[in-house]
Amino acid sequence: MSWVLALRGDIAFAGDSDSSDNMQVFFNRRIGDTMNVNLGYRILEDNYINEGVYGWDMSSKDPWLVTPGHFESKAKTVCNFNC
Repeated sequence: MSWVLALRGDIAFAGDSDSSDNMQVFFNRRIGDTMNVNLGYRILEDNYINEGVYGWDMSSKDPWLVTPGHFESKAKTVCNFNC
């Protein structure tokens, strides 16, 4: 079992939003059959203005450590989308 490095980035410009940026880097390692460990860092910036109603300009830069469960189905596929 080895560590896996993953990088992810999103940049969005739509509607009234000036911009929305999300960048992540994390390491993932599977432990046994049912557990993963994710260790990473995320930068999220969002700027939205709805003139005269509401708006926000926020930034979040946070590390994380997550241990989500991993489940595999033992069921057999009867039919996929090419049936």
